[in-house]
Amino acid sequence: MGHDTRQERTRAFLYGESVFTTMRVENGRIFFPDAHQKRLFESAEWLWPGTVSQVERLWSSLTPPGETGTWRITLTAQTTSRQLRLVEPPELLLDDWWTPELPSPQNWKARTVRAAARPSEWPAFLKTGDYLARLVAARKVAADEIPLFHVKEKICEFLHANVFFWDGRGFHTPSVGPDVLAGLGRARFVEMLKSAKIPLSEREISLDELPTFKSTLAVNAVRGLISVDMIDEREALRHPLLETWQRTFFENS
Repeated sequence: MGHDTRQERTRAFLYGESVFTTMRVENGRIFFPDAHQKRLFESAEWLWPGTVSQVERLWSSLTPPGETGTWRITLTAQTTSRQLRLVEPPELLLDDWWTPELPSPQNWKARTVRAAARPSEWPAFLKTGDYLARLVAARKVAADEIPLFHVKEKICEFLHANVFFWDGRGFHTPSVGPDVLAGLGRARFVEMLKSAKIPLSEREISLDELPTFKSTLAVNAVRGLISVDMIDEREALRHPLLETWQRTFFENS
């Protein structure tokens, strides 16, 4: 694990010439493995049509870790093009990084940040290297705050997680699309809410609606559920079922 690909990683970060997925591993057990693989394969085929055989070969070369930690897998196109999608299939490089620990449990403070819209053809499953633009947009956010992005006054997502709002009766979350990732953690929590028959509305959420919500949760496939205790210095309530849902989140996954 961990090859010397600094130049490729830099290009991937700057120009989006990569796709990646990050997995939670506990004592060798990988959570949501099929969903992670499907997203990586679909993303690679969308960016670089005709590379499916390369991706399958590179994926099969991986050796799963037998410990506890986070495992990030990245596919990078070895190309000098600046195009988002390539006509000719490039040679791909697979790299992986292992962190021998899971993220520590913590609550978040968030700050709303205006972001540029992604291209309209950008598929909701694509998790790739446009982080530079998002980080530049959030450059004034304090070190202890997490950016909550909005595009044209519509709430999108956190930098590393989807967002769910509780109004006292049910949950609301932005519909997936170019500016909202169809995150694996998001899909898991939607499944949990529907199974529990808890009302859920997937829709556009305006920036000016934020004061009407009682609780906010951030969700991703590595951390699970995260309580967001403050947005723009406005305090929020901690949802009373958070701990119960967090235990359930990683069961049977």
